[in-house]
Amino acid sequence: MIGVLLRKEWIETTRSYRIIWLPLLFVLLGIMQPLTSYYLSDLLEQFGGLPDGAMFVIPTPTARWSLLKHSANIHKLARSFSCWHLWGRLVGKE
Repeated sequence: MIGVLLRKEWIETTRSYRIIWLPLLFVLLGIMQPLTSYYLSDLLEQFGGLPDGAMFVIPTPTARWSLLKHSANIHKLARSFSCWHLWGRLVGKE
């Protein structure tokens, strides 16, 4: 019984191209985090900066730091996207 349900879900996932866009979404998020960390000081200056008297030292991210942060956050993102994906599947059923 479980095999039949998994096969049905697999067929629907491949037909709706979710098999392509879900991994692409995680790759995009994996690329965005180090870029955002690297350009954070420039972004803060561009969009108003910090309040007067505030001191905030932003270290330049290393590859090791970026990988550790990404691996620490990816399980939370995966769980969230899985819930949203399943929620959308349940709402779309008639």
